Amino acid sequence: MVVGISDEVLSAQELTAEVVECRFLTPFIREIRLRLPGNDFEYAAGSYVHVRVPPYQLEYAALELTTEAKSACEARGVPGARVNESEIRRAYSLATPCEQEPGTIVLNVRLMVPPEGSHALPVGVGSTYMWSLQPGDKLEIVGPLGDFRARESDADMIFIGGGAGMAPLRAIIRSELQYARSGRKIDYWYGARARADLFYATEFDSLQEEHANFRWQPVLSEPLAADGWEGPTGFVHTIALQVLKSQNRDLAACEFYVCGPPPMLSATRKILADNKVPETSVFFDDFGI
Repeated sequence: MVVGISDEVLSAQELTAEVVECRFLTPFIREIRLRLPGNDFEYAAGSYVHVRVPPYQLEYAALELTTEAKSACEARGVPGARVNESEIRRAYSLATPCEQEPGTIVLNVRLMVPPEGSHALPVGVGSTYMWSLQPGDKLEIVGPLGDFRARESDADMIFIGGGAGMAPLRAIIRSELQYARSGRKIDYWYGARARADLFYATEFDSLQEEHANFRWQPVLSEPLAADGWEGPTGFVHTIALQVLKSQNRDLAACEFYVCGPPPMLSATRKILADNKVPETSVFFDDFGI
């Protein structure tokens, strides 16, 4: 019997990374910058890594949480401690293109707080660990993995994302614009609940000013009165398709790159299928879930 081994497994490395910087991007998303040994970790924009989460016991009181995250945990009666009894792995997309800073990778980690209406459920085992990390800590990773990446063609590229699905889309867009110097038309639609949930917005504003072939549009589903939001409101996939169709874009001739929470991913794939976009033109990453 012959057993095939994928190229991504053959190219994956097991490495010990060091945390060099952590910062909050939104009340529930934390950016973690990691330094790798050497500068030979090469990957295609859109790739992800597996993080080894060791056994641990952590008190939530010891975690650095935003005010909003603390309030959400208290409202849901989250237990005071989180215990992980055996090693597990979690997948996180790389948020920057390989060329940007060789030897360094960036992850966007969402704190997986239990849904509203739940009681006494713990926060996600992987995100609790990742939010406990501080500069100087070590992290075991395996990668690069995945085949979510820009295809070589002249087709328009439409990106639709939400939540921590920002990471691979940001990497691909920056790779295309800043390093591949692509002349393809690129649209990026990003959905968030309220203004506080938007991140990297200034960066994308700048990219839009610098590249005539790039346009990006944030969409809020539940903006607050204090947000002063004047942009589109609703579900990002619905708004994106409405606008694209109003522009008489040939959807079947475009490539769609999608990443975000499972409900958004599922709804986006459905609305694209309903609008006769071939499955072969829709690319997404769900880490094999």
